[in-house]
Amino acid sequence: MDGNNKVNIKIDVAIQSYKKPELLIYTLLSLHKFCKDSIDTVWISDDKSGADVLSYYNSSQLQEALYQWKSRVREMKDRIGWW
Repeated sequence: MDGNNKVNIKIDVAIQSYKKPELLIYTLLSLHKFCKDSIDTVWISDDKSGADVLSYYNSSQLQEALYQWKSRVREMKDRIGWW
């Protein structure tokens, strides 16, 4: 392929969450700052942190900050992390 043809490939990102929404949001904002045009969908899988944590991920403020990305949040039915 010559230098005039650019291929715009978008990737999906899957990330695990457990009771540290501030850390995950900071990570997502940093990723957005540097890789905004390369990512299509962010999948957040939460390990039973609770409704208060999930409300951060579903907030309109976060959706606006991550504009151009689709985000999907899923709460696991059973905890699968360390305990």
